[in-house]
Amino acid sequence: MAAMANGLRAGLAALFLAAPLPVAANGIAGDYLAARQASFHGDFKSAAHYYYRALAFDPGRPELLELGILANLSLGEIDRASTLADRMQQDGYASQIAQMAIIARDARAENYGPILKAIEDKRGAGPLADGLIKAWAQLGQGDMSAAILAFDEVAKVPGLASFSTYHKALALASVGDFDSANALFSGDGTSGMASTRRGVIARLQILSQLDQNKEALSLLDTAFGRNLDPGLEQIRDSLAGGTSWPSRRSARRATAWPRCSIPSAARSRTRAATT
Repeated sequence: MAAMANGLRAGLAALFLAAPLPVAANGIAGDYLAARQASFHGDFKSAAHYYYRALAFDPGRPELLELGILANLSLGEIDRASTLADRMQQDGYASQIAQMAIIARDARAENYGPILKAIEDKRGAGPLADGLIKAWAQLGQGDMSAAILAFDEVAKVPGLASFSTYHKALALASVGDFDSANALFSGDGTSGMASTRRGVIARLQILSQLDQNKEALSLLDTAFGRNLDPGLEQIRDSLAGGTSWPSRRSARRATAWPRCSIPSAARSRTRAATT
């Protein structure tokens, strides 16, 4: 998304910052400006609506297609985003944003082969993300050894070591190697990543799976204090109850990290690769 921030965004942001809601307008220019205004206010539903209206006037304009993809991805509307991405590819436009949507669709379908092929062919989501995407796709295929090597390669890129270590810990946890995941979180490698809300919640889950609810409660209180929002309060109540959180029998055990459905025959290989 940072790549999309340009002079036009800054100028329109200043122009429309005071306006509370997008204003409908006729014609491609009005719809485009209404969509941009909605995006500045985080109203991606309205933004997507107006981009579709603008595309009705000019269905093949790549800038509109990219922005429409971005708005739909922000909404989690992968099908709509990838449909626009397919249109861009059919028209011969190379777009990392379009490729992000296609990767998201393939990942949701657990179709990891095309993801790895796209990255190999330099058609991924960009050099900063492709290494991590490759590692998770390899894990999705059940090849934990290859995934660990891919995470380690990302760690060699200046500035990405903490991202790599953080994702490596989540990958280990996703296949049940909570001891190794906790060891990574306990070290300095995850740096600021582990202190984010998502990172803290992931480690709370890992500690609880290791029957260390007391340590998890201490981490939660240190990170967030005692004035918790409802979501964190629910987590605290679960941990204070003394049972594993989430339940070891729960199919949603790994909600804090990207989930890969690994075939049972490959799951034992992934765990063995981490020992």
